[in-house]
Amino acid sequence: GSVRPWSPRTAPLAMKSFAVALAAAVFTGRASASDASPIAKVVQMISDFQAKVLKEGEEAQKLYAEFSEWCEDRNRELAHEIKTGKAEVKTLKATI
Repeated sequence: GSVRPWSPRTAPLAMKSFAVALAAAVFTGRASASDASPIAKVVQMISDFQAKVLKEGEEAQKLYAEFSEWCEDRNRELAHEIKTGKAEVKTLKATI
């Protein structure tokens, strides 16, 4: 099949898929009890990293939404100022 390019939307899915595959390998593999502990630690580290990445992604999305809203508000304000300024120019030209 085709490989999807990386994107912020597909990254969590890829990480989940990797963690599930790794966990399946750990629990279905023929590792001894002494080998399971380091692997379990790696699985836990991946899980912790996934949670951290998702949290940072949510924070970044929140900041982006706030910035986007500010940009939209500023755009409306500037459009109004331009419209008002053009009307004022017409009035002043008529006065002259």
